[in-house]
Amino acid sequence: MPTKWHERICAELMLLLGTWARTHGLVVLGSGYRVKVSETRGAVPDVQLLTEAAYEAAGDAGMDHGRPELVIEVVSPGSKRHDRFQKLDWYAQVGVPEYWIVEPEERSLTAHRLQADVYAIVQHAQGDEVFRSKHFKGLKVPLSRLWAAFPKKASRAG
Repeated sequence: MPTKWHERICAELMLLLGTWARTHGLVVLGSGYRVKVSETRGAVPDVQLLTEAAYEAAGDAGMDHGRPELVIEVVSPGSKRHDRFQKLDWYAQVGVPEYWIVEPEERSLTAHRLQADVYAIVQHAQGDEVFRSKHFKGLKVPLSRLWAAFPKKASRAG
């Protein structure tokens, strides 16, 4: 079950991406919308960015065909391995061009870009940097806005 800070970071990402996406013919969806990754499996990204065409072709309850242009996972302590490895493989299998992993405890955002069916790290930002996407021109994510929702390290001990 996601925590309140996880959901607030996701909401902040949706706000930041939503404004940019509207001016670029893209659609932002939040967690709860499934992406089919095999005949028997689906994944539910925390945030995803779709073209208008992919959005129109998608089903009401999930994307059975096609793929998002970007998926974002906000890592929780219990999901770190799943997000970094399993979901990375699944999204590569369906051809998602870009996968961002947001790690609140590390205060970082890492962008992976699909290259020859395998993801390569193409960007990394941390602390209070402003992440400026190389692929999605003009898209900026001030990381300090994401961390405002996340408790300081000292208050997370125990």
